[in-house]
Amino acid sequence: MPRLMDIGLRRQYRYYPSQKVYHDSDRGLYFYLKGHNWEIGASLPSHMRADLGESVTIELDTDKPYVHNADHVKKYSPKKSKGKKHKNWVKKK
Repeated sequence: MPRLMDIGLRRQYRYYPSQKVYHDSDRGLYFYLKGHNWEIGASLPSHMRADLGESVTIELDTDKPYVHNADHVKKYSPKKSKGKKHKNWVKKK
């Protein structure tokens, strides 16, 4: 099966830095940390839903956005986006 970047497709995700959560609205999926493992689901655990905080929109050439999480943690820390409800960011790759 070809990878997204091999066929030039990109996915858009809403990333919530304070919770390290990604949301893919096209597929209706959330990606979130549970312990040290990434989980994928149609909804978030109840303790995460209440306070997602601010978000940014990012575009990636992968269907697994969490593989870039270390970069996203640095770039989109909650401190850097303080005072902004939502910001559109495009990751060029």
